[in-house]
Amino acid sequence: MAHNAPADPEAGIVGNQSTDFSSRGENRMDYRSIVTTCPYCACGCGLVLEVLDGRIVCTLPSKTSPTNQGKLCIKGWNVHEFV
Repeated sequence: MAHNAPADPEAGIVGNQSTDFSSRGENRMDYRSIVTTCPYCACGCGLVLEVLDGRIVCTLPSKTSPTNQGKLCIKGWNVHEFV
């Protein structure tokens, strides 16, 4: 059973998807995309962090950010490695 939540700009959560495999004896996975700001430098680039089971697994550029306009530097692309 999949559950898609609507966007919540105040919380920074774009959406989440939980997949329940308990009926088949498998674990439940929790996936979220969180919009935030890069903490690395003072530019303030927009990021989308991909979170799986509470762990940040991927960084994507925010296409709607006026600062970075869908682009990231090498530090921004790897922000999930040091957050």
